[in-house]
Amino acid sequence: MNTKFLFFLSIVFMLCSCGSSHSTATDRITVNSFNKIISGSGIDICFSQSKSNYVEIESGGNVAVEVKDGTLIFNRRGKRTSAREKSTVYIYGNNIEAVILSGGSVFMSDELKTSKPFSIAASGGSEVRIKKLNVGDCNLAFSGNADCDIKQLESKILNVATSGGSDANINIDKADNTNVASSGNSRITVSGKTQNVSVSVSGGSDINITNLKYEKLNTHQSKSGSIRK
Repeated sequence: MNTKFLFFLSIVFMLCSCGSSHSTATDRITVNSFNKIISGSGIDICFSQSKSNYVEIESGGNVAVEVKDGTLIFNRRGKRTSAREKSTVYIYGNNIEAVILSGGSVFMSDELKTSKPFSIAASGGSEVRIKKLNVGDCNLAFSGNADCDIKQLESKILNVATSGGSDANINIDKADNTNVASSGNSRITVSGKTQNVSVSVSGGSDINITNLKYEKLNTHQSKSGSIRK
């Protein structure tokens, strides 16, 4: 094996390693146990399952963190200098049941799993990006131009609601009952498979279940709403 090829392999390995770690320095903070997360003001969250509860904040980040009554809360230490100001925090925990986002925040996770009911409420241009979500009953609500993308979801009962120009794209691996409702020029796209599905649309919204397999379908559609099936 020639020297140039070995050098190329070493560069590739370094790049892959860098991609799997934080690109900036972080400060680690051990926190009390929590089962709920609240974030706003453009604070982005990267969540990972862990036996320990701790938070890593980008060094110099203008972020305050506290746990109150089992809720992990993130706030700005001062006013944001601009709407584009963003901060990233890395959360490690094992008992998440609810996430609340506002003010353009982002929640990201490769995998989130719990046997308990789980909910997400996102508003004000916030975003949710989850690769794999495996929970008990699941309640998802998006408003005010919020956005959601879940690649694989498994739950017993799934409820999804969008309003105010929001958009949700969800692929279901398994669900007994799925209920989706959209209003106020919003969109929901659901694919995968479920046993029973109920669809309600109004106010210029659109629901797309073209790629969803189901046994039973119930629909409620106003004149200004659209259902694609």
